[in-house]
Amino acid sequence: MGPPQELSNRVLLSFRHDFHAAVVTVLHPAPDPESPGLPLGGGTKEDALHPPTDEELNALVGHVSDGYRIQAERASRVSFGSLRLGCSEKSSLFRMTRVASEAAREGYGLHSGVPSRVVLRPSAGAVSLHMAGREVPLRDVRVVATRRATTIEAGGRRISTIEHLLAAFGGLGIHEGVSIEVVGDELPLLDGGARTYCDALCELGVRGSAARLEVVRDGEVRVGESSYFFQRARGSRLEVTIDFNDSRLTPKAAWEGDPDDFQARIAPARTFAFADDVRALAMAGAVSHVTPDSVIVLGSREILCAGEPFAADEPVRHKLLDLAGDLFLYGGPPRGTVIARRPGHGPTHAAMREALDREIVRRVPERDAFVFV
Repeated sequence: MGPPQELSNRVLLSFRHDFHAAVVTVLHPAPDPESPGLPLGGGTKEDALHPPTDEELNALVGHVSDGYRIQAERASRVSFGSLRLGCSEKSSLFRMTRVASEAAREGYGLHSGVPSRVVLRPSAGAVSLHMAGREVPLRDVRVVATRRATTIEAGGRRISTIEHLLAAFGGLGIHEGVSIEVVGDELPLLDGGARTYCDALCELGVRGSAARLEVVRDGEVRVGESSYFFQRARGSRLEVTIDFNDSRLTPKAAWEGDPDDFQARIAPARTFAFADDVRALAMAGAVSHVTPDSVIVLGSREILCAGEPFAADEPVRHKLLDLAGDLFLYGGPPRGTVIARRPGHGPTHAAMREALDREIVRRVPERDAFVFV
């Protein structure tokens, strides 16, 4: 049974797209029973902008009636023994898909609205970018911009919004054996997270490989209002705390380094934005091709989403996804623990440069690289 007819008016007017899923309003997301109830401040997905007013939200949506609520569903916690990197042989995708010679995904960029295509192919050596007929290892690229997304430069060419694809590599522990070709200047948004990219890597049948980054001593790096704590450990662990001044959202998420958990819980977390950010992007013509089920819009009173039900911890899980993707450019997620408070693309890259300079973390040569056990 479909949603009531009146829900059809609750669509993001900024997304000029033929909707296949109604955008519904979440007035009161179900609270996370395990939430520590931390005091919250302000912020957005990347920059510390102010949440929208009710008037700004109403400019994006039609009439909003009360009485509709989506219950947040939390993934059950799983305990793990030894960690397996790469695609699990137990996953239905791995069992049903023949190993492919390439895996391609195409769509539209979130910020540019321009169509683009990503092609993944098996390749020898470390993960690389295929550019102008040659392979450029990711360790040789430069981060040149971090507003709203991570933009890299290699061989005189810039590619933006790379973090979701790299999060799939980092979450699955795949550091070698894949070549990336990007047709376009911005990677496609696809599902808004990293699940589609994880599926593409599984189609290649790529196995997990050794990490290229290690925490060698405990230390803290502060970048503005963001902070990063590095701790030595045998395995890999990421923890993120957000500060959005919104009691509807769970402030903390953690990932213990297991690739199956990443695919099931972290990769599906969709990108999100405040309503005023969406309106600004729409005025610039940047979101006209974005499907509503790939983005969550946070208003001061309502949360708009389509497709999968919204969960109170989805924004913080997406921040953890972004962190994993940004860390992959340095060989991470590292062996060790990274605890990030109010992370963002800019602060994360600045923190990693400082952590490397202060020898809190070190890059691991390929011959000395290790697999987490």
